[in-house]
Amino acid sequence: MIEGALSNWFLESYVVESATIRRIFLDRFPFIVGRHADVSLTLASVDVSRRHAEFDCRDGNLFLRDLGSSNGTYVNRVKITGQTPLRHGDVIHVANVEFRLMEERTRAGSGMEETQFGIPVLSALLPEGLQELQDLLDRKQVTAELECLVDCRTLAVYGYEVLGRGLHPLLPQNPRDLFRIAESGGMAVRLSELLRVHGLEMACAMARDVPFFVNTHPRELDDPERLLASISGSCATFPSLKIVLEIHEEAVTDLDTIKKIKKQLQANGVRLAYDDFGAGQARLRELVEVPPDYLKFDMGLIADIHKAPPAHRRMVETLVRLCREEKIVTLAEGVRSEEELLACRQIGFDLLQGYLFS
Repeated sequence: MIEGALSNWFLESYVVESATIRRIFLDRFPFIVGRHADVSLTLASVDVSRRHAEFDCRDGNLFLRDLGSSNGTYVNRVKITGQTPLRHGDVIHVANVEFRLMEERTRAGSGMEETQFGIPVLSALLPEGLQELQDLLDRKQVTAELECLVDCRTLAVYGYEVLGRGLHPLLPQNPRDLFRIAESGGMAVRLSELLRVHGLEMACAMARDVPFFVNTHPRELDDPERLLASISGSCATFPSLKIVLEIHEEAVTDLDTIKKIKKQLQANGVRLAYDDFGAGQARLRELVEVPPDYLKFDMGLIADIHKAPPAHRRMVETLVRLCREEKIVTLAEGVRSEEELLACRQIGFDLLQGYLFS
């Protein structure tokens, strides 16, 4: 047994009850996983064999071997039949118990002696693709699409929202799916920055004197200095662009931080938009105390608004009127039909966005 031979590798497991990630360090080899109390990691699942699988390290490389278990061992959802080499980000199933293998550059603690409970079906709580996502970030394998925003009255193009897409052949293109992988590996901020910069490059190539709306990830609000430095860099790189920075409604929680961000954005000539307003907890206090330049009403408020109950419509009308009094430009997201368009005009929206105009 080699003590501490690969102390910078660990397993992550998702604890459903507390919605948290737990780490189990591989701090000795061979590292045996099973149901028996005397193995390195005991799993309290009837689907797991007494001595189910074994991790081993040779010449700095990590391997996994099934020990003749009843329900199998899987790497990235493929059942292994022999000794299998592993790499950072692999998703491992010991029967139905799910882990992800991670490498830490500097070890932060010791092994954890904890019991893991089984999951009824082969789960997918820990997304695959971290290695591929790292490759996407390093190679900048992204593109962008531009979705037009139109004037509610004239339907003339007012501006564009920059929507990022992935180009890695082994990963989804949809940014929602990409961010699910990125969030699980602590790479959401890097992905957001890459998509934003690439989108602005495309916007600059259009040479249009209109606003371009770019997105942020909520994690970027955890480090406002980095976010502001990123935006300042974009302003220096693309001085001719009219940039509007979108912040999701749910990220607008710390008034002091939002005030600081807005002040710096104004200094750089960048305007501020609150995105998806009404998707969660509508933050009226923040709307009044730190008013944005634009307020984008979530499509959940707009869908079938021509058929909505009177109380729903009065609520939206009241919010639009409040914005008008505060000189906030209002935008209805997700407009899909002529009936919704007409209702938005009657309510008094300034701008529209959605499938009807794409």
